[in-house]
Amino acid sequence: MFLSQLHLHPESMKISDLPPSYDSNGNVPPQIEVPPLPEGVLLLKVYSGFLQYMYATTRNFICENMPNGSKIWDRLEPKIIIVLCTPNGWDIEQQLFLRNAALKAGI
Repeated sequence: MFLSQLHLHPESMKISDLPPSYDSNGNVPPQIEVPPLPEGVLLLKVYSGFLQYMYATTRNFICENMPNGSKIWDRLEPKIIIVLCTPNGWDIEQQLFLRNAALKAGI
């Protein structure tokens, strides 16, 4: 998941904050290389699958590890509010993408 976050970053955030290497002329900021996703894998699918996994794992943990966990989950699930935080440098385009991934994940 961590590498897939780089695919969503705006171009302005793909510049490394590391100092230039000793053999460079120092005029060009080093770029972060983003490895390509596997062929046929869409970024939206990666994000929505990850969000589905996190939601299901949270549900299973509560239901299996808390006394009356299933009853508590059933009572509170309709009232759940999910807050998705994004890096300060992300634009509205990336925020909307994340929102769409959450909707696709059904959460």
